[in-house]
Amino acid sequence: MWRNFLSSLFLAYSVAGTFDKFPSKDTKIKCPATNEETERLHPPKFRGIWTSSRCEIRPGPEFLVRKYIFRRKKFKLHQFYYFDAQCTRPKYGITAEGSIKVQQMSWVVRGGAESVYRLYNVTINPYNKHFARKLSKRIKMYCKSLHGITVKRYRKYKIFNFPRKFQKSKDFDCTGLLSLSFHELQLLKVELKKTTNFNKHNSYLNDNTISRYQKPTRLLYLGNIHTDIKQRSTYRPYSYQTPLKKGNTRDCKICRKIKKSNEFKPPRLDKNRNQKRTFIDGYWSSKGCETRSYGQFLKRSLLFHANGVSWEGIYNFYRDPDCNHGSLSVHVSGGYLKERESRIIAGASDYKFNLTQMSVIPRDYFTTDTLNHARNNSCGIIGTWEIDSAQSVVRTKGCDILGLHVPTTEFEIIKLEQRQVDDVLLVGERPTDGKSLSGPSTRPTSFQPPLVRCMIERNNNELPDF
Repeated sequence: MWRNFLSSLFLAYSVAGTFDKFPSKDTKIKCPATNEETERLHPPKFRGIWTSSRCEIRPGPEFLVRKYIFRRKKFKLHQFYYFDAQCTRPKYGITAEGSIKVQQMSWVVRGGAESVYRLYNVTINPYNKHFARKLSKRIKMYCKSLHGITVKRYRKYKIFNFPRKFQKSKDFDCTGLLSLSFHELQLLKVELKKTTNFNKHNSYLNDNTISRYQKPTRLLYLGNIHTDIKQRSTYRPYSYQTPLKKGNTRDCKICRKIKKSNEFKPPRLDKNRNQKRTFIDGYWSSKGCETRSYGQFLKRSLLFHANGVSWEGIYNFYRDPDCNHGSLSVHVSGGYLKERESRIIAGASDYKFNLTQMSVIPRDYFTTDTLNHARNNSCGIIGTWEIDSAQSVVRTKGCDILGLHVPTTEFEIIKLEQRQVDDVLLVGERPTDGKSLSGPSTRPTSFQPPLVRCMIERNNNELPDF
């Protein structure tokens, strides 16, 4: 069970939490602080208009923004797809309508709610003549229900129909043309983020900063989608996508822009022309508690040394959605090499990571007991594991029971961005099925939640030599 449970979570080079070995005791770490307080709504209240807050990147890659409308028990979903990673050149739009009902709180993903939905109809609206031609060819090959139509841009075409009143003769499903799936609606949660007000020109909040609460930001988290496009139609989500914000969120210009859009007027986001060059070296950390598949939660950090060739980090996994009760930590280190600029995602770069050192730190009794009963000494030395005590697993070539292997080489994609006043680091998303990134063909095409850059200072206020 543990192998399937955790193999998709580890070796992601997105490592977590509070470090046991670095930085040294004479250093001080200051991460961009928002002093956020999170309130999870039970049951989730998600009525209203929700939108993306930036251009989203899905596995494929697919570039899109979302505008989701929920009224009572009905929904209308707008997905706008683009040719570019800044969502400036519309490709086509998808509109889906149906009904949704929240059933119960999730037993698998704590803090989330499970729901059932029914789809009534789905339409597609091409915005580009070349895509319209391509769609016409695919319809002729794969969709008998739409034979004979000529696809033109800025015209809606129904590709799914399931009437509310049962009429079998009018049912048809051509969503397979684009591997569309809306199973993200099966898992959801709504959070209120209360953020203290501080000087935006100094995001490193001092202890003596006077602050007050602003109006809470509402976030709607919907289920993740499978990284393998062929498996999306059968996949049930176990973690979340990038959250949506309310369309009228005060400090979100993109949200308001998307809210005003419609099927015939897709939003065109502004290009980021003021992007300054940033560097990967430094200390990067999770902004909050993140959700991973099968009910695991974690915080991550990475340290890239200034020599430009070595890195290290640690994953801290937790049992609860607030990351208060630890279960396991994994400390890793090795080398890395930037190969080239990405050919599929503008602004990203292809990297190759070598992992040469690894140690595991159990944080609770259950994990410790599991490691002490690993078969054939496949994870350290049997019977010697203790809570909060690190043990190297290099001799056993990793930890088989956890799906960890060392040494190993994986092919990654990394993107650096500037958002407001903070630099963020985006690391490639792990395959949903837990497969290794062992070759260029398996390199990720989407990203995990962003890591923020932290300041590392010695007690004498001097930056350390890495």
